Amino acid sequence: MELTKIQKEAVEKILGYYSPIEKVNVDFKAPTGSGKTLMASWIISLIIERNIKEKFVFVIATPSSSSLPFFFEQKLNVYKKDLPYSKFEVEYIESPSSSQADKTEANATIKVESNKVYIFGKSTFGKGRIFTERHIIDDFVDEVKNTGHKLIYIRDEAHIGDITRTDSETKMFEELMQNHSDFIIKMTATPNLSDSTVKFVQILESDINDGYKNENKWLLKTQPTLLLNDSMNEDALLENAILEFKKLKESYKTLEKDNIFIHPALLIQVSNEPSNTNDKKIFFDALDDVKKRLDYHGLSWVKYFGDSDKESNSVLKDKFTLDEITQIDHPTDVVLFKIGPSTGWDIPRACMLLQLRKVCSDKLNIQTIGRIKRNPYPNLAKNSVTDKYYIYSNTPKIDEDFTYYQYQVKEALIGEEFPVIEIMNKKDFRISVQKPSITKDLLKFIDDNKYILVQELQKYFVKDNGVDIFRKELYEVNGAMVYTSVSNPFIFLKDLKRLIDSRSNIYEYCNEAIEKSLKSVFKDVLLYQNVKLQIEHIQYILFHNHTTEIIGIIKKNSPFISKYKVSMVPYEPKQYVEVYDSVMGEGIIENSDNTYLFDVVKNNSTRNLQPLDSTNSEPVVFRFLSREINAINEYIGDKVRIWSKNLRNSSISGDYLDKTHTFHKSFFDFIIKFTNGNHLYIEVKGKNDINPQKTALLKEAYSDYFKKRQISLFSHPLVISIWIVDGQNITHESYYDKNLVNEELNNLSVKDMFKKLALM
Repeated sequence: MELTKIQKEAVEKILGYYSPIEKVNVDFKAPTGSGKTLMASWIISLIIERNIKEKFVFVIATPSSSSLPFFFEQKLNVYKKDLPYSKFEVEYIESPSSSQADKTEANATIKVESNKVYIFGKSTFGKGRIFTERHIIDDFVDEVKNTGHKLIYIRDEAHIGDITRTDSETKMFEELMQNHSDFIIKMTATPNLSDSTVKFVQILESDINDGYKNENKWLLKTQPTLLLNDSMNEDALLENAILEFKKLKESYKTLEKDNIFIHPALLIQVSNEPSNTNDKKIFFDALDDVKKRLDYHGLSWVKYFGDSDKESNSVLKDKFTLDEITQIDHPTDVVLFKIGPSTGWDIPRACMLLQLRKVCSDKLNIQTIGRIKRNPYPNLAKNSVTDKYYIYSNTPKIDEDFTYYQYQVKEALIGEEFPVIEIMNKKDFRISVQKPSITKDLLKFIDDNKYILVQELQKYFVKDNGVDIFRKELYEVNGAMVYTSVSNPFIFLKDLKRLIDSRSNIYEYCNEAIEKSLKSVFKDVLLYQNVKLQIEHIQYILFHNHTTEIIGIIKKNSPFISKYKVSMVPYEPKQYVEVYDSVMGEGIIENSDNTYLFDVVKNNSTRNLQPLDSTNSEPVVFRFLSREINAINEYIGDKVRIWSKNLRNSSISGDYLDKTHTFHKSFFDFIIKFTNGNHLYIEVKGKNDINPQKTALLKEAYSDYFKKRQISLFSHPLVISIWIVDGQNITHESYYDKNLVNEELNNLSVKDMFKKLALM
């Protein structure tokens, strides 16, 4: 399984902090569903590969008594086949209980093996365990250090909530690992930002579903529907959920016409049975009622409360595993599960979560919700069917368990229209790409640079003591590249496939030229000592060293000019819910402000709080807009009709084309509609822009919208403005049709520009 762009960047940041000569602590924070286990597997693989002469021992630990360590082991073994370096063993270490009388455990030890991954859980180092009471883990760590191994410690706190309330054995284990590890990675929701020696790496929730930042990969579903009502009775909630799920099944069937076969799943969360006799009877009666209702509606179900407590209403009976029902096309409709035995279990085909208070007293936390948020669509593409997820619950105090915001477009503002900029000739792009000309020009480039390409190849491919070697680049140190020698051709071919996949948007335009060059330019060319140059060599050197030149050739032979169309459309969605792991900032909407597009309610209780995507930049802009709009409307007259933070999946956007000829949409951060028909769209950036490449593309697109044409695209001025926030100060770079605005807006302050647009 490959990393997405965002995941790769996080992995490389963490690896960049590793030092062979000093101890380093890294805190890593990422949202639920961002693929932390996958990223951990790549970190392990790349540490070994980039330091092949070193000896490592990896310890992954979680203070969890659930099945999380077991699933960690399973996932790592699944991911191994796609890793750059996969010659390492993974083992979940379980300690026998100290109460067991088995004499064979008298000499229990943990054997130290180079590059092995040891997974520890509560059953390894918890209270009442032989490994703890006999100090076997201490002996293990001593042997790791005495045999010259470097100890890499990865601590997973992501699934366990409050870790401050841990037992003394867990604290002793943690101190042992902290004191003796050479590199510590803590996957945590509460990073230590007060200690400057602790490095910090973060993936933001807004990043993992940013189409541009993640190369049009969508890790999570983005369209939630919530039915949270603690006064709703069990039967009504269950019936409502079942009927909605049956509709979902029908919608998923529409994907089959495109050969996409995904069988959706409804998850019903169940707590441990109560100890009280009366409560226990209510619990089991309610559970039986759920099963009968599922049977009545013809839904297939399995109950998984652990390997020794499972059943189903199909011919499977209890002959199934979690792995089997996880499969994307498995026919099981409903899974009744307990949190403990299934902690760490992922089922991306799940799209609905149901909690019924008679059988579930557990909190509905963000980790549980993460089970139904993962995107099941092939290649993590976005699809309107698979992008939806549902949370139904009538458990008490449901609103205290996680953070969500409900949006409703104000009744008086429904139907108000905003301009949307689209590239209307997208379908012409492939027609305009002149592939024969690309093949001709690329073949000429290869021929003109034949000897340079061969010299470059001879840097990567050599014969060493009679063995064919691929010198694989690892990383730079002080400007010098560090290589590792790879003699296994299958490792090279795996790396080549990964390289080609990362260049998939240009590969189809190049393959004909590459094949022709092998038969002409490189015919009978020797790489070294009787080794002929092969097509894989050409692919590697072109896609590794010369992507920029290839893109230039494709663009030269792609006479595509974007033609823009402006449509006036009402704001959608009218109702929306956002669910958050954590909120970076909030803006306060004035109670008297009737111009704000939405009524916003946080956790079904607190009104007029708008979540924001940064800790400083967006709050500064939000406060400025709120202050200016209220002042203008109060003292000058109602000049601002509507303003709002724009939702991430709204109908208001602008199309643009990136350097690799991929189409994207820019969803502006803030939108303002003035009473005079003018519009202002704002894109917010911090002084230290974290993505200057994207900003450059946006500037180019915004400028292109307003290039002088015979007919203006806009009947009323639309200003698209990039606002740069430095502390509390805001500057801007604005784009607009100068035939409609007879003043140089970029010479004005943001305050004067705003007033100008309001008073025109």
